[in-house]
Amino acid sequence: HEWAHWLGFADEYAMRMPYARNFCMGRYAQQPVNIVVTEKPTMSSSELQALWRRLPWSSHISDWRKLARPLGEDQWQLGSSSAHGVGLYAAQTCAAVPGRYAWKPLAQETLMERHQSGVWPDLYNLLQQPALLHDGELSQHQNGAQKGEKPNE
Repeated sequence: HEWAHWLGFADEYAMRMPYARNFCMGRYAQQPVNIVVTEKPTMSSSELQALWRRLPWSSHISDWRKLARPLGEDQWQLGSSSAHGVGLYAAQTCAAVPGRYAWKPLAQETLMERHQSGVWPDLYNLLQQPALLHDGELSQHQNGAQKGEKPNE
């Protein structure tokens, strides 16, 4: 799990404050490759298309409409309807931050959500982007790992 942070992945479990607030408000050193955060759970067609274009995994989704369900009157409820394949699925990352919604590319549980799962999807091999953490982030993750804690708790 900890090495995945070096590859650009964010936690998919519910982060605890104050780290959750900083992350979910967009205060991070590098855009994570497995999580995007929105301010609302619904969007217009143009907003949804803009979200699709900025997804790190957008090249694996053939149509922006696969990211949400139509509500009518140019409104879409975020979240892919099929639990199979690459899409937009709710993540618990920002559960502690009101007005922020985290989304991940796959419905399945990965080791970024629960360490014990050991699941590392093929898509994540394609998305990984080696990156160095800033000293403060590295220390935080190392200290948490040494205590046997999730790094953001």
